[in-house]
Amino acid sequence: MTLPLGGPPESPRGRWERYRKAVRDEPLPLGLVDLDAFDRNVEQFSRLLRGSGKRLRIATKSIRCPDLTLRALARLGPEAAGLMTYSASETLFWAQRGARDLLLAYPTVQPSDLKSLAAAAPAVRPVHAVGNSMTGNELPHKKRAAVS
Repeated sequence: MTLPLGGPPESPRGRWERYRKAVRDEPLPLGLVDLDAFDRNVEQFSRLLRGSGKRLRIATKSIRCPDLTLRALARLGPEAAGLMTYSASETLFWAQRGARDLLLAYPTVQPSDLKSLAAAAPAVRPVHAVGNSMTGNELPHKKRAAVS
């Protein structure tokens, strides 16, 4: 549902009623995203970044829907710096879908996680954030080369 442009701003009460009407006959629980508001938010970030020499890396744990993440990346265009993923398996998920600039933000030394990162490595250069030198030193040398 898209609001007509050029009219008076919608009140919070009017927005709430519009949302209620849109989901009235849908089974609950459900998720609802106002795509017009989502696009406006992304455009605000894009405007702030344009010409600044800075780019935005989207944190995937903040947008838990791959379609919305892709929508934000597309709308950001050159202001997008890639994705900050929350797990090794999610890093592999995005690598398998063509993402090439991935930052794994949460340190891991679990063998299954390192296996996921090694599987993603041929297609991308995933970066694994290391919280301290002990965590980094726990990575086996062979695996460290595959994921750093």
